[in-house]
Amino acid sequence: MSYTKGPWKVIEARTGIKAKIISENTGYCVAEAYHSDSVKRLFSQLWKEAEDNARLIAAAPELLEALELCSKALSDIINAADNGEAYSAKELYDSFMSDYNKAFEAIAKAKGE
Repeated sequence: MSYTKGPWKVIEARTGIKAKIISENTGYCVAEAYHSDSVKRLFSQLWKEAEDNARLIAAAPELLEALELCSKALSDIINAADNGEAYSAKELYDSFMSDYNKAFEAIAKAKGE
């Protein structure tokens, strides 16, 4: 899979009603997010939607990484159980917590928290 590696961030480029997503490493534009087409909404609502779209897109690299890490950790646990290996709750907790925390950090970034 080929894509611009993260991290990405949202910059407020209010030209029209859009937000730019740039690579923090290169500063190059990765994507632009626009509001959905609705003239019934106020300008501020349109900007909020574009900014929320941009924030979700900007979090994509971290979301993908976190999902891959969690998926691998769960696969390792399932494979170990299938092979009759026993883990204590502490061992499971220790092996999974950093991946779990990365997932929550990525979700918070996507939500703008």
